[in-house]
Order: sequence, then structure tokens, then C-alpha cells
Amino acid sequence: MKLATIMIVRNAEETLERMLDSVLGYTDDVLALMAGPSTDNTELILQDFDVLYEKVEWKDNFGLARNQLFDFARKHTDWVLLMDADDVLTNGRELRGAVEQLTGVGAYLHVRHGSMEYWQKRLFKLDVPGAWVGRVHEVYQASGKWGKVHQCEIVHQRGDLQSIRAKDRNLNIFKKWMEEAPEEFDAHKYYNYGNELLWHRMWHDAARIYGLALGLPQWRDERYFTHIRRGVCLVQIQAWSQAWNEFVSAVRVQPEWRDSFLEMSRWFYHRGLHELCLHMDAYAQTKPKADTILPVNEANYTTIQDDFVAKARAALAA
Repeated sequence: MKLATIMIVRNAEETLERMLDSVLGYTDDVLALMAGPSTDNTELILQDFDVLYEKVEWKDNFGLARNQLFDFARKHTDWVLLMDADDVLTNGRELRGAVEQLTGVGAYLHVRHGSMEYWQKRLFKLDVPGAWVGRVHEVYQASGKWGKVHQCEIVHQRGDLQSIRAKDRNLNIFKKWMEEAPEEFDAHKYYNYGNELLWHRMWHDAARIYGLALGLPQWRDERYFTHIRRGVCLVQIQAWSQAWNEFVSAVRVQPEWRDSFLEMSRWFYHRGLHELCLHMDAYAQTKPKADTILPVNEANYTTIQDDFVAKARAALAA
């Protein structure tokens, strides 16, 4: 079995050496696709680390670029570990043994991104037909069994310049995509577009796009978080009744997860119902965190909620 690390790079000098150091010695090769010209030392770093790479034109389409990367990798390896230039692989010495135990088409790895945690497809068997779909927040489609590797994880941490460059990139790709090919949007794509709008605090637009997602067939976990995030946007524009209905709908989708009850607690706080805020928080604490591969914000369970609880208690004591 031959195993390679693969990645798409451009203007990645801030973090590229850190990423390469984390995988060296744990995979047989490192392969890269330079998607568009870099204006920094990215190419020199690739050369210093003996990375085999190809150059392609960047067309504002991550799915296309990933398919080009996979086509390049198929010429050189059997299995690939997909990394970003701002990732770090932890406990890499366990990687090969974990891959050798896999019996399906690939595997999820656990990813930490700030306070967010999620599972993401990162290991792929290249002799199985598959393709990336979508211009941004792209998904890999291949028939077969997907495992989970628990021995290693990935830490995703952008550099300062990377954060500035990427700030509006995904949102702009979504906007252009929506203008050019709205017929390509399904519930998953609307959900991710809504997330980009939410992160940019474009509350009205995000609520509208989440509503489009809810009008289409949707995976249960994603539908749960679509209701919650649409409710959060509606709170921000003070559409109180609609927001409450979204949180109730989330409970109907998944009654045992904590997130919807936390948002209800915060809804009570915003409405000045501080005692109900505390009662709902206490009830939420009896529920487990979401058990899902989707991104979950750990701060949402601790720091953010603790702030609401402290303010509600202070209001009652005043």
C-alpha cells in the first residue's frame, strides 16, 4: 500500500512548513496542486521539502480543483490523506496502521478548528470511483463504506494573512454560483450558503437562504441545525415568534440534543424572561451534546451559555 499526503496550495507560506513537518515520515510522498500563481514563497517551500506538484489555473471552484488534485494523485499513489496548507496532523505515527485496517473506500478524521469540532472525509482509496461536487464547501461522492480513524486528528489553524484573504472568498463564490447556476443548489448547498451569510452577520439573507434549504429534502442532522441557525438569525432581526417556531421545529427533528434548548434559553433572556431562561438552561444541561459529524461549536455549550446564565442571574438579583 502506498500512502501520500495531498493538498491544494496558493499563498500558503505562513503555515505550509508547519503542515509539512506534521506529515513528514508518516506518508510515502507529498503531492500538491498549485491552484493559481502564488505571490509569496509557497513554491520555494514545496521545492525545499521535495514536494511533487503541478500547476493549474484557479477558477473559483474548489470541487474542480480537488478533482484535478485527485487525478494527479492517482498517477502516484493508492491512498491519500487530504490536508489543507493550514492543517496540522497530530499523532501521525499512528496513521499508516490505521489506514491498513480500513476496509472501505475511505475514512473520516476528527478536525479541530478553533472552538469548532467535526468529522470530515480526509482519507481516500483512489482506485474507487469518486468525484468532488460543488464549487465551495464541496463534498466527495463515492459508493462504499466510510470508516472513522480515531488514532489521529487534524488541527486547522489559519495564519493571519490567510484569514484576511479567505474572509469573503467563500461567500463571493456562493453568490456567483447562485447567479450562474441556481439549479445546482440542493438543501446542502443552501445550508452552507446560509452558514457563510450567518458568519458575515447578514441575518436577513441567511434566514432566507436557510428557508430555501428547509423547503427541500434534507439529511436529519443538517435539518436540525438549519432550523436552529435560521432561528438565531430571526432572533437578531427580532422576529421573535418565527425564531421560537424554528427552535421548536429543531426539537421535533432531534428531541434529545442540547442545542435547541440552549437557544430557547437565550430566547427567553432576550425577551426579558430571566427566570424561564434559567429553567430552560437547567433542562438543556440534562441533554447530551449533538452526536454528529457536522461542525459543533464547543463554546456554544460553555462560554457563550455561561454568559447568558450569568446575565440572567444578575438581572433577577437586581
